[in-house]
Amino acid sequence: MCIRDRSKEVEKQLEAKLILNHQKKLFDEHLRAEKDKISREKKVIERNERRLKPISSTEIIEMNIGGTHMIATTKETLCKDSNSVLATMFNGKHKLKILEGRVFIDRDGDAFCMLLSYLRNNKLPLFESKAQENIFYEELNYWGVSLDSAPNAFEQFDADWCAPTLRLTSSVVLHKHEPFHGVVFCSFPITSVGNYVEFRVVMQGPLVSTKSSLFVGLVDRSLYRKEQLISNYWKDSPSSFYCDVWSCRLEKVDKYGRQTGMAIEYGCGCQEEGENYVGMLYDEGAETLTFYKNGLCMGTGFRNVPPGLYPAVDVWFENGYVEIVKRNTSKGKIYLCDHIRIKVTDLCLSLIHISEPTRPY
Repeated sequence: MCIRDRSKEVEKQLEAKLILNHQKKLFDEHLRAEKDKISREKKVIERNERRLKPISSTEIIEMNIGGTHMIATTKETLCKDSNSVLATMFNGKHKLKILEGRVFIDRDGDAFCMLLSYLRNNKLPLFESKAQENIFYEELNYWGVSLDSAPNAFEQFDADWCAPTLRLTSSVVLHKHEPFHGVVFCSFPITSVGNYVEFRVVMQGPLVSTKSSLFVGLVDRSLYRKEQLISNYWKDSPSSFYCDVWSCRLEKVDKYGRQTGMAIEYGCGCQEEGENYVGMLYDEGAETLTFYKNGLCMGTGFRNVPPGLYPAVDVWFENGYVEIVKRNTSKGKIYLCDHIRIKVTDLCLSLIHISEPTRPY
């Protein structure tokens, strides 16, 4: 290598070293700036923490909600749903903002009070409008409180929304012994948490083929009045998605009480004697409603089904009972088409003799 080439190589190395030193200087300056920023933020956090006061697990908690509602409750109530954000906030491990001696929460007062009522009573508040109901569910979602925070709360009939023609012998069993029909609602809407409900139906007496015996479906309860629980007219079943179980029909009614859709020959029928199991599955993401009969999936019955609807049973048979089955899943069920395919395959195999295949050795 000649002296000129060696000189050029040295110049390149010096230039690269200068660039590297410059980049290191810039990095050091940026690092010092970030350290100063973190130090300032840490001082702010420490100053704010000194202003905060931890809440004892034994004291009554007084709260200021949005500056409009001054309320008091217990830590036990606020932490009833242990997996919620609200429970995490008040579990005694976090410091909370105190304003004039009260815990300050920057939320709408009316919505938070409805949430607190639900946590206290394990029962949904009575909504005056659909808008108010939507606000309640938004507050529920904000705090991560689930509708099944009370054990078996979803799987119950609501005694306040049960027709006088039906008799509840427990929170999960109703009996009927008269010719007039009646509707009963479950206590909570069907949700993504408890999105499957199943009923055991026992009719005592022959099926009346000229009329429907049982409707199962989802209904917007906020549009109902108590006297509509015994009405014979579809106009009194607003915003409902029903399956006529024995007649294999689907009935859809809009919010104005107008029949906007009907389908016949949906799925298979039920046996007239003994017990039958009827279930429904709501997919909140797809907004679909699917029905099940005796472990068989009938396929999607309705689409565009909005969330927040209540499971409802409209009983028309004269004698018998309906029981909510304590089973919050549709797993283990098979589709009707697969069931038929299995039956046809079994029949074919029983009619055709299949000999042992010849082995190549």
